[in-house]
Order: sequence, then C-alpha cells, then structure tokens
Amino acid sequence: MVYRDLLLPLCAGGELHVADRAVRFAPPAVLPWLADHGIEVLHAVPSLSARWLDAAGPTLDVLAHTLFAGEPLYGRHVRRWRQAAPRTRVVNLYGPTETTLARFHYEVPADCGTGLQPVGRPLPGGEVELVSLGPPSEYGDTRVS
Repeated sequence: MVYRDLLLPLCAGGELHVADRAVRFAPPAVLPWLADHGIEVLHAVPSLSARWLDAAGPTLDVLAHTLFAGEPLYGRHVRRWRQAAPRTRVVNLYGPTETTLARFHYEVPADCGTGLQPVGRPLPGGEVELVSLGPPSEYGDTRVS
C-alpha cells in the first residue's frame, strides 16, 4: 500500500476502510465485508478479485467505482465483476514498473468484449511518446511522463 491509497479517500472527503487480517486472508469474507461497510470505491488486482468472486457473496449495490491495476484486465472478468457489482464503473489502470504509479486509464464500456482490455490514454497531466529505435514498426521505446 502506498500513501496515495491511504490519503486519497481522506483528502477527497471520504473514509478509509481497512479490513482486518481475518477478512484479508479469507476470500469468502471479502465481498460480505465490502457490502457491510458500504464500500463505494475499490482498487484491486484482477486475480485477487477473481478469488473473491469464486467464493461468491452478496451483490455490491453501492460500489460505484472499481479500479483494476497491476495485471492485464480481461473483459470476461469485468463481466463477472459487474454481476456482483451491477452499478460499478470499471476503470483499467496501467503504469509501467518504471513509473511506480498508474499513468494510463481506460473506462471499460458496458458492452466490452471478453478479451484483453486496452490500457487507455495517459491520465491528465501525463504524456506518452513512442520513439523509433530502428526500422518503422519493428523497434521502439516508450517514454512516459
């Protein structure tokens, strides 16, 4: 966890909820905990949230925003997630390891396919530049700022 994850909800006028160890290490306990605490925004890794879905649980009616990051995001997972959280807006966040933070975002549409979802566009204030290092469309590098 980074300071951004701890401070952002507080700076935005929200609350920070941290599940205790018994919940964090028991996938069947997570969805009920999210529902019981009225969690509205969730930042998770797709494979971990898949374990929560496999364990089943209540519908997350108040979850308004789900931010997925850290792994490739597939539409088949988004569709499953939306069955558990039908009102959520799903955003795929991406950040190369070198940047340490998310630098790109993509809001996954309701009618997304089952395949790999795009990383999207740079977040506000960010830029991406593709730099050719060889013949066109063969070699290149990406500069992110």
